[in-house]
Amino acid sequence: MGQKAEQDNPKRKTDRTTDLVVVTDGASKNNQNQEDRRGALGYIVEENNECVQEHSELLGQDPEWTSNRAEYQAAIEALNWVLSNYDPTSCSVRLLSDSEFMIKQIEGEYNVNTPGIKPYFREVTALIEEFDQFELEHRSEEPGNRIERADELAGLAFDD
Repeated sequence: MGQKAEQDNPKRKTDRTTDLVVVTDGASKNNQNQEDRRGALGYIVEENNECVQEHSELLGQDPEWTSNRAEYQAAIEALNWVLSNYDPTSCSVRLLSDSEFMIKQIEGEYNVNTPGIKPYFREVTALIEEFDQFELEHRSEEPGNRIERADELAGLAFDD
């Protein structure tokens, strides 16, 4: 029975570690007008330097869609995608984000004081715990880098 279940599992499991890079970005528009505030996200997943997933999504219109909340949502959705497509015990994940605030909160350098962010923080840290090998990295957006592409994807969601 165990062998059959393993064959039916669509997740990629190999004898070697699959290296994944997950690049996320969240964005918010109309921050000065809470009634018209909108959030969006973009993320990229690369396996051994090849893009296997790009995603762009409008999160909706809500006064709570701050940039920080959208950054967390981008990480949550990207990690959920990885968990639904890869075995977390056979992959190494490196998450890149331009949100120094989010990265430092997850690493424990900054406290999570905003009540609206706490559920997102708890969810993303629970997702990270699923992986045997995981690292976080803050990266600034620079022309041509992966963060720029994730930012572009988040921006495209506002245009749809």
